[in-house]
Amino acid sequence: MMMDATPTPLGLEPDDEVTQLLRGALHVEASGVHPPDRFADLLAAIEADADDEPQTRPTLRWLAVAAIAVVALGVATPFVLPRTSTPPSLAVPTSAMPTSPSTTPATPTAATTAATPLYYVGRDGLLYREFRDVPRPGAQAPDALVSAVSALLNLAPLDPDYVSRWASGQVNSATLVGDRITVDLSESAFASFTDTTRADEAINQLVYTVTAVVGDPDGVRSVVVLVDGKADLPILGAPDNPFYRRGLTPLGFVWVTTPQQGEALPAGNVDITGEVRPELGAVTVQVRDASDVVVREVDATLVDGGGSWQSYEAGVTLDPGTWTLVVVAGGHTESKVVVVS
Repeated sequence: MMMDATPTPLGLEPDDEVTQLLRGALHVEASGVHPPDRFADLLAAIEADADDEPQTRPTLRWLAVAAIAVVALGVATPFVLPRTSTPPSLAVPTSAMPTSPSTTPATPTAATTAATPLYYVGRDGLLYREFRDVPRPGAQAPDALVSAVSALLNLAPLDPDYVSRWASGQVNSATLVGDRITVDLSESAFASFTDTTRADEAINQLVYTVTAVVGDPDGVRSVVVLVDGKADLPILGAPDNPFYRRGLTPLGFVWVTTPQQGEALPAGNVDITGEVRPELGAVTVQVRDASDVVVREVDATLVDGGGSWQSYEAGVTLDPGTWTLVVVAGGHTESKVVVVS
């Protein structure tokens, strides 16, 4: 489309119906906000000035009102979410602090969702992993960290056997500089820190989640946790050292990766995959009906994962109905309920 080469100076547009509607709407929005400092005085000054301004300059007046409304609304909306088990409505702040300086400017990208590992606490006090689709505004490490930590604070686990030791709260910042991850959370996120056991479990959740997101194959990355910029944590106090992964120690013995709890599946062959501690040996998968009766049992195939975990996979054929898949290894079990149609 060809554009007129002669620009129209700002403020000389005719005071048409669209301009009046925009000015009126913005004035209503701005007048309904009561921000701190001198915003009220500015609004009053603009209103008093309206009668003296020539009709050839309406745009400047409503632009000023709009600017004040935008600033006022911006300072009045903190990022705090109620805990929910469904991620689509999860809001993610895009103002995470940068990592180390870079000579290549970041390219803005549209928000996408990414399967993100989140660690929750099982009935045995150990960690179990769920992959959740979490909104992510960009591909950089701070984007991934802020998204993952926000989800950990605000998404309830899918499996009813899991809990989170974190309360709903705000992620002030999450950064990766070298091998150090620093996570700054609002005080409200620590509301569940009622004793040292819960506090330790919460720290394990956070450490394993953020290191899984950015990668830590050698276990060298450290995690610093702050409360509104301060290192003095509830219950735990100010740690002498940052936190690290502790190998398999805080992790559950048997994990089911697929399918996930409550997943809806088509009738037919269903693949069951996951990981177990290598010392557990053989792995079997039971299929139980709604009465908890074992209707089928198959041996899983062990796959060498090349690390400290032993991967497994198995396949079963399921008819329509609600089934419980129970993975058994070395006296330890883990189960998932699926709905087949």
